[in-house]
Amino acid sequence: MKTYQEDSVVQKNRWWILVSVAMFTFMSTLDSSIVNIALPTISRDLAVPMNKAEWVVSIYLMVVCACLLLFGKVGDSLGRSRSIESVRSYSRWVLYCAALIIRWRCCSLAELSKESVPA
Repeated sequence: MKTYQEDSVVQKNRWWILVSVAMFTFMSTLDSSIVNIALPTISRDLAVPMNKAEWVVSIYLMVVCACLLLFGKVGDSLGRSRSIESVRSYSRWVLYCAALIIRWRCCSLAELSKESVPA
């Protein structure tokens, strides 16, 4: 097995690899900055104390970092095509869970609004 210094494909595409890693790092930083700037508005609109909203952002960023590490390891161990399929199946699972959470939240808000309307 060749190391990355000996692999001609890696050496040929090393600048593309560097640009993609730099772009993903920039987007992650930009994402956290945008969420932190919008945090006071989000906290006020959702009537959540600021200290609890900060915890949500911190947990979100930890999950994003953990996924970056996980998918990097998956890409290294499984190879490109198999890792793309793994990411697709993981993404489907996440979207399904998100849809269930949104549906549950909408149903609970509908029930709450029915209870709060005076007769």
